[in-house]
Amino acid sequence: MQKLNSTKKGLSLIKKVTFLSLFSIFFFSCKSLPENSKSKVNSLDLLDYSNNFYLSIPTKVDPDLIKRILQSNVNGLSESDADSLLERIDRTYIGLTRNYKSTKIQAAADVNIPKKYIPSILTAKKGWEKSSFNAINPDTKYDIFTQNNMAISFPSNANCCFGENIEYMLQQYNEIYNTPADSVINEKNSELPDEIYNWLSESKDVIRFFTINPQTYLSMLIGTNINLQLINVWGEIKPDPTNSKMLLLDFFFEFKSELVKKAGQALLSYTFALTNPEITSESATVLKVSGIQLPKEQLYKILVL
Repeated sequence: MQKLNSTKKGLSLIKKVTFLSLFSIFFFSCKSLPENSKSKVNSLDLLDYSNNFYLSIPTKVDPDLIKRILQSNVNGLSESDADSLLERIDRTYIGLTRNYKSTKIQAAADVNIPKKYIPSILTAKKGWEKSSFNAINPDTKYDIFTQNNMAISFPSNANCCFGENIEYMLQQYNEIYNTPADSVINEKNSELPDEIYNWLSESKDVIRFFTINPQTYLSMLIGTNINLQLINVWGEIKPDPTNSKMLLLDFFFEFKSELVKKAGQALLSYTFALTNPEITSESATVLKVSGIQLPKEQLYKILVL
């Protein structure tokens, strides 16, 4: 009898292990999942216009960056789970707001994660608190998981949003999702200005950024404080093929006037003299500075990683 009980326990244990193994394989290996969606919601459309620095980050350009974002914002996420999740995240759009006290992050990502399994992953045992948000037009309930003031939600298998003002992002998702598909295909459904939206959405194989608070972020990007009368700064970031620890930046500087631009060009030439960048005039008020080297850790510092 004791031997029989032992055998039953052994079979029960095998079943549990098998289930967990199958679950892990399904969750982390499944490449495509069917979804009954009226339209595919562009994750960029979920960000609001309260931020002053925006990024579009294709995971394949810098997987380490996305991994550090995950591990910085999700307590207890193991190295292996972070690596597995990377395979399921295509692109992340981020909005940052920095002041003298802190940096706030808002993000929306194009993913491939079966949302029905999320409640069994983001559990109370791991420090997550589950709540719900009731979107309107039409009335729809979305789960929100919160850990240490960091909120995350999966409104669909293809979209994830986390960080600040998550209720806005879910309401935005709900409205776009319930718009007839032929009304939203290839259309902008965002409150972001066209110049920001178009620049970020056209990002293919590079990281793109746009800031409407140039002075603060420019000082952090280039590691020195220079005073330029700027309206906006935008640009691209890509890996340096000659050094795996470095990135290459192309900047576009929009000055307040043509006169200010001339003075700014002289100052930028002096500031970047050691990196020997190419400086070209794009318009009466816009300069392009290409080929600036930036340590990866400098970019991670901007994102508070």
